[in-house]
Amino acid sequence: MHLIEPTHLGALEQTQQDPRVVRALFSDFCQVVAHPSGSSALLECPMDLALSYSGTFYVGDRVVAKYTYAATGCERVTLIAGGKTQSVTVAGAAAKAAPNLRPDMAKALGMSVPQAFQPYGSKIHQGMSGTPVH
Repeated sequence: MHLIEPTHLGALEQTQQDPRVVRALFSDFCQVVAHPSGSSALLECPMDLALSYSGTFYVGDRVVAKYTYAATGCERVTLIAGGKTQSVTVAGAAAKAAPNLRPDMAKALGMSVPQAFQPYGSKIHQGMSGTPVH
C-alpha cells in the first residue's frame, strides 16, 4: 500500500508493507463504505482542517483499490475498487462498523493518532472556557 498525505504542511509519502497493518486499514475502509448512514441531513463539520490521506492498495503490482480519507471535520472515506466508487461520511453506522479506523490509519502512517489527526498539535484550540476578558 502506498500512502500520500497532501496538505499545506508539506507532503508525506509512505509505503506500508506490513500485511497486517494494510489488511486492517483496508478492512476498515470496506466496513465504512458497506455501512452508509443513509441520512440526507445536512451536517455541520467543525474543525475541518482539510487534512486528507490518499493511497493505493496493491497485491503485487496489481492495483486493488484507491482511497481518499478526509480525516478532519466530517470525516469521509472514498474507496474506488472494481471500477466502482463509493463515498461515505464516517458517522453513525459507518463509524460503528470501523471503530479502529483512526488508530489503523495512524499505524499505517507510522504515527500516533494525535500526530496523524492533529497536524498543528497544541496550536489548535477547539473552544474557549472560563471568564471572558474585557
